[in-house]
Amino acid sequence: GQPHALAGTFSFVAADGSASLTGTAEGTAEADAVNPAFLNFSYKLAITGGAGGLARARGVAEISGAAMMTSDSTGTATWTLNGAVVTFDKGRWR
Repeated sequence: GQPHALAGTFSFVAADGSASLTGTAEGTAEADAVNPAFLNFSYKLAITGGAGGLARARGVAEISGAAMMTSDSTGTATWTLNGAVVTFDKGRWR
């Protein structure tokens, strides 16, 4: 099948709730050629801000992974995220 375009927003929140990252995501998803119950996906993320210690965060990241669909609209996923984030603190980007 043809890849499906994906686009939206995201929010990653620290386990203790003290900070978060937010931004936009764009990518594609495609049914696995061997097992159509699996969906392979990849995203490019633009980190545009956050809250707490990450309030002025900026960066980019990529996510790739696979989801096992358990119904037409739900499933479980395994993915990896690689990227870089900088923050502005005390007059300097860090």
